[in-house]
Amino acid sequence: MRKITNPPPAKLYHYTSAEERTINNLEKQLIYFSQPCHFNDIFDSRVYKNAKLNDKDWKEICKIIGCQYSGNLNKANQISERIKHALEDISKKSGIFCMSEVADNLLMWGHYAKSYSGLCLEFETRLSPFEKAKKVTYSAEFPLVSQLKQIKEKASENSENMKIFLTKAKCWDYEKEWRIFHHSFGKKKYDSASLTGIYFGPKIEIEKRKSIISLMKTKNPNLQFYIGRISDKKYEILFDYV
Repeated sequence: MRKITNPPPAKLYHYTSAEERTINNLEKQLIYFSQPCHFNDIFDSRVYKNAKLNDKDWKEICKIIGCQYSGNLNKANQISERIKHALEDISKKSGIFCMSEVADNLLMWGHYAKSYSGLCLEFETRLSPFEKAKKVTYSAEFPLVSQLKQIKEKASENSENMKIFLTKAKCWDYEKEWRIFHHSFGKKKYDSASLTGIYFGPKIEIEKRKSIISLMKTKNPNLQFYIGRISDKKYEILFDYV
């Protein structure tokens, strides 16, 4: 098994809105692991039948899932569909938390932080669960994972199957994305020390910004805050430390 071992950068960033549920999650030190099947990219985390297998591989697959293989192509296709559906089921039950290497990307502020009126959260990756973050690869072609490995390894953290969840089309490479994988979706707890910074979008309501700062100072006195403003000279957002 080839393990994915690239360590994450010291800090990673998560763009989000400043809605009430986000503030509640901040107060309770919770992050939300989303179902991959609900991502906005139709190709994201899809299972593809794209690796050829020999008779030996098919026989081993049949042994694992408890069926007979006679070398019939139609039978092989049926087995292949069963594997595909099993992995799609994993995709529906599992959760992914998405982050970026950068906190100042204009497109992500527009797409994920409610048109610059939201937040960007800075996390320290030496602490759990952020130390488990895996780098996303961008490609023109679908990830190639054999169905034998798919059925044997399922979706364990360092399996070849993670290619399915960690490969996206090249047009998304501006996101510089890292992901944390969890076997179930929903809210998960993190250590308050993991959150080291909050970046405020330039369009966030002033009272809401003040309220978040006041709230979060009581949770983590070492937390740093940055207020975003639009540059006068370039297409960029500048952040001033509070």
